[in-house]
Amino acid sequence: MKRNIIGTIGKTIAVIVSAAALLSTGACGSANASDNADTKNVIVGVSPIYAELANTIKDQFDKQNKAEGKTLTVKVFDDFVTPNTAVEEGSININFFQHGVYLKEYNKKHGNKLKAYDPNGLFRYYMGIYSKDLTSLNQLKDGDTVLIPNDSANRGRALKTLAANGLLKLKSGVDIPGVLDVESNPKNLKLTETDTLKEVKSLGDAQAAVVNAISMAQGGYEPTKNLGVEDKAESAKYSLVVAYKDGSGNDKNAELFTKAVETDAVKKEMAKEFKGAVVPLW
Repeated sequence: MKRNIIGTIGKTIAVIVSAAALLSTGACGSANASDNADTKNVIVGVSPIYAELANTIKDQFDKQNKAEGKTLTVKVFDDFVTPNTAVEEGSININFFQHGVYLKEYNKKHGNKLKAYDPNGLFRYYMGIYSKDLTSLNQLKDGDTVLIPNDSANRGRALKTLAANGLLKLKSGVDIPGVLDVESNPKNLKLTETDTLKEVKSLGDAQAAVVNAISMAQGGYEPTKNLGVEDKAESAKYSLVVAYKDGSGNDKNAELFTKAVETDAVKKEMAKEFKGAVVPLW
């Protein structure tokens, strides 16, 4: 009798555990976009910089994939970290906000397995030195404040831009320099690190800032009116890429998204919105 009771209890527990497992799997599947790479609704994460452009890309994506019933949903993130963690965790399928150097540094720091669909990228843009009040770099005085980005990839790019314009000397052989790699700072410039998305708004708080040309264009400035720019060879390294989680199956969605970008409609929108700050690579 005891055996029967124990056996019955064991079977009941097994059924409950199995049901819980099924419910858990179902919940996971519905929450994670990257667990379902064949979804009809592809979610792309972008930064505010590319929010408007992403709407044009969405129009092209939906048009190109109408027969398959696939559509694109654009999700805007307010920082440069969450779009990658969202891809890693599976709440979005792909993202489109970063250059390849940033992605490489992010993977190195966070151990994520994110991958660029095309490492060559879709377009590149330059980094420049801007000021609200100065018209020449010669007007920078001893101890003036210069804003630079606070993430390692863009900070290194900014330091190289300052060095290319004779304002700093950096240690040789350092691919992505930090402030500790500054060997010489003749004007004792105060290098103040700021969130990339806040640099343009903070331009009045410093004598100059090293900002990417796209942010300047969107902030209402003429990106070509700068005090100096980075070397062309440096600009070529910083092309924007489409990223996805390796092994998630979203390489196909990244491909479809790339095809939607590589259209005349998107190229026209880029020219209109970014005022010559970007160079399409298709």
